[in-house]
Amino acid sequence: MNALLNEACTATAYGQAQTSDVTAFRSVHYRRGRRVQTFTQYVQPFDREPPASSARTLGAAPGRTGAPGTSEDLRLMLGAVQYRAFDRPAGGSAPIEWALTDGGAMTLGVAWIRSTGGVREMVFASDSRLSGGSPERWDACPKILTLPRSDALISFAGVTELAYPAMLQVARAIEVHPGLVNRLFDITTLSSLVEDVLNQMVKLVKTGSRDSLLDSLRQTEFLLGGFSWQLGRFKLWRFAWKNSESRYVKRRCLPTRQLGADRVCKFIGGPSGPAREKLRELLESRPRGEIGMEPVEVLQLFIDAPEYDDVGGAPQIVKTYRHLNSEPFSVLWPPNGDGQATFAGRPLLRYEKSFTPPLDLRKPDAHSARLQADEAAIIIEGLPVDSTT
Repeated sequence: MNALLNEACTATAYGQAQTSDVTAFRSVHYRRGRRVQTFTQYVQPFDREPPASSARTLGAAPGRTGAPGTSEDLRLMLGAVQYRAFDRPAGGSAPIEWALTDGGAMTLGVAWIRSTGGVREMVFASDSRLSGGSPERWDACPKILTLPRSDALISFAGVTELAYPAMLQVARAIEVHPGLVNRLFDITTLSSLVEDVLNQMVKLVKTGSRDSLLDSLRQTEFLLGGFSWQLGRFKLWRFAWKNSESRYVKRRCLPTRQLGADRVCKFIGGPSGPAREKLRELLESRPRGEIGMEPVEVLQLFIDAPEYDDVGGAPQIVKTYRHLNSEPFSVLWPPNGDGQATFAGRPLLRYEKSFTPPLDLRKPDAHSARLQADEAAIIIEGLPVDSTT
């Protein structure tokens, strides 16, 4: 959890909380320099007890009064994590000041090892929404990057201005090293390079507010995955900021007791905990022992959920195979039978025809791994022509 932050909420929101069991509203979450981060939040009456594992009691904001356990207390739930605030002035009509912890990056990404027909492959998926800490929502933003060596993928969740340059520098570092491009060095070696580049990029940041930078770093995480020809199996790592070491640390993603043996799947982003639990429920309801495309179904549920306003846009999906190649998919969105083909979250233009195989989210397991011959073409009729050349 991040350092304590201050937030201003209107007295109107408090009144709604008194008269409604659960009331959603939009509010400023915190200010980072010139940016204001916004989330969809819930206010709940204080007597509504959260699960013991998700509650964290916080003291009053500086300069405010209010005793825990009184009628003046409120509980704030950000994403799936609930908080208490004790600082509403008795009978006051002024804005309420809150002391709370940051709920993390409200995006959702996932990577897992899929088994189909006895063959394993690694799949990366993500939503396509960026907010940049503003009220705007941009639903056409790629979050999964195929690295130049073709057998590895990297994705992020968190603060875009930190994550995107770092990911691009990882790609550039691979481009300038023939041994990395040609896969002479295994992905296990590549993972160490990624860790070093991420930490180098952090050291090169100049900031007037160290706390603000640390807050951004704690929110930002990465996934790297692909097939190791040295070990003969898929490998997946998560890179997250470790406060005690003041650096990004890689950790291999292993099967968990929650999902079961041989099931490797990792969510990143704000709702990663609830998403993991939803996946567990989904897998338990089905007889199949391996993970198929269930994580995509979970991702779609969170994209559609109004309480996760910063998760949205068409899902983007990329696979990497044992033959050391990667393949992106176009996704039909929305999945209502009349969806438009999208690629990396962007709807294709009317004259575009994707080279990538389509995926219908209504039957995600039924997608084809190969393009049909009549699909392997791009329509150029109507393509705008630059008359200046």
